[in-house]
Amino acid sequence: MAGPYYCDLAGTYADVTALTGAKGSGPGGLQAIIRGTGNATALAAGEICYVKGTGNLTRLVKLTCGKDVSGWSLGDTVVDNAGGATWGGLVCELSVGANTAVILVELDIGDDEDLIVLANGINNTTATDTTTLSAKSCDGIQIDTNIGDLVDGNIKLIGVNAAWADDGTESLLDADGDATYCIHLLPGRVYYTLKNLGMINATSHGLNATSGTGYHNYIIIQHCRIEDNGSYGYYGNDTQIVLVRDCVFRGNGDNAIHGKPSGIIVRDCVIANNTGWGVWDWSGKGFVGNLVYGNGSGGLQSDAVELNIANNVFDGNDGDGIEIDVGQKAQGIFNNRITNNAGFGINMETAVADSCVEDYNVIFNNTLGARDNIVAGDNSDDAPADDGYTKRTILITYDAGTNMNNASVGDTVTDGTWSGKVRTEPTGAATGTFEADTFSAGNPANDDTMTLGGVETGTVNGTPTIVETGANATDYNIKSGAEIRNTAYVLNWDQ
Repeated sequence: MAGPYYCDLAGTYADVTALTGAKGSGPGGLQAIIRGTGNATALAAGEICYVKGTGNLTRLVKLTCGKDVSGWSLGDTVVDNAGGATWGGLVCELSVGANTAVILVELDIGDDEDLIVLANGINNTTATDTTTLSAKSCDGIQIDTNIGDLVDGNIKLIGVNAAWADDGTESLLDADGDATYCIHLLPGRVYYTLKNLGMINATSHGLNATSGTGYHNYIIIQHCRIEDNGSYGYYGNDTQIVLVRDCVFRGNGDNAIHGKPSGIIVRDCVIANNTGWGVWDWSGKGFVGNLVYGNGSGGLQSDAVELNIANNVFDGNDGDGIEIDVGQKAQGIFNNRITNNAGFGINMETAVADSCVEDYNVIFNNTLGARDNIVAGDNSDDAPADDGYTKRTILITYDAGTNMNNASVGDTVTDGTWSGKVRTEPTGAATGTFEADTFSAGNPANDDTMTLGGVETGTVNGTPTIVETGANATDYNIKSGAEIRNTAYVLNWDQ
């Protein structure tokens, strides 16, 4: 073994050729450690790369040149051939994909892909050579080979603190709204562990494990944060035997977890406020202990057989809490809290076999009803408003109010259909905010007219948001009494 390896993402590319315990720098250094550079050692089976700091992935750019440039060298300085200081960088990979006209360049700190104008070409000031450019792309970190021959095996990328210790500190791969992915697992890559990594701001998927042919097997994604990506958080159509644990998927532009991975288990994750589904078309085996709320299409859509859905919270999703596709069997749905969703609590798309069972669930205040096409479990509870299982607090913004600040904590707020309890005093007479909880018969929506304490009136302005911090922060509990505010919810990821 040549490792372990170390990479400081905030630095500038440094070649890792033939070094034991090599310390790479920058996103180019991480890519070199993973894949090799043509003459640098790459991670082999059983090895680890410890990663620290923040890497801006828009600095890592693949360029297609107008001629064979395999004679250039790693570390060569390259600049815009038009002259001036438009952009500069270092060559960190040659003959990318065995194409001798393609190179990988790590741009100088502060530069990004947008500065590269193809028509200007590229000047290698070290080799005193120039060439035209025909294409550029910013694809994120590519995991496609370990030692240059597609051999797989137990590769680990682990985020660490400044002293290179694994204490849960996050290391951040930031696509900065330009790179297509943060990490891309190319076809057939297996036996990988990704731990303590943030993957944010990709134009497409945060973690893409779908490409071409060949399954991505035996993948562990642990204590990672996948947020604010333009499409899916994790895209895994071609994956089998995957464990996702203690992760956060938040604010992604489509589904948080998308695809048909076979044998996937998702445990103890927070899946919140994604534009699409929390989890879509998911053919896994276990979905346990997760907090799924505020997603734009629904909580969990399952196309699986023999899936165990247990000990989760599905709350406030804009669709069904759980939706099971036509014809699926042997679904076990136990000990979940399924509340405040805009569709059904549990929606079986057609009548299903008796092997689909729900029991010991709290299913309450879902707009279309508790369940559809599935028999209620003997021990499930379509609970009353103040059900003892939750303190789900929302922040209501209002306008057009009359003496709203006369209301007191404990007053009832209602529009005549839905109702709840005031938990903080309104901040103003005509406009302002207040917190409220224990809602029944629906949830406040934009432009609803409400009364507080039966006297003061106002209009809901915008969609209320779930309160996550402060004295009235939402606490989710399931029927067993266990609190679903797991290790992924409050993460110690201070840099």
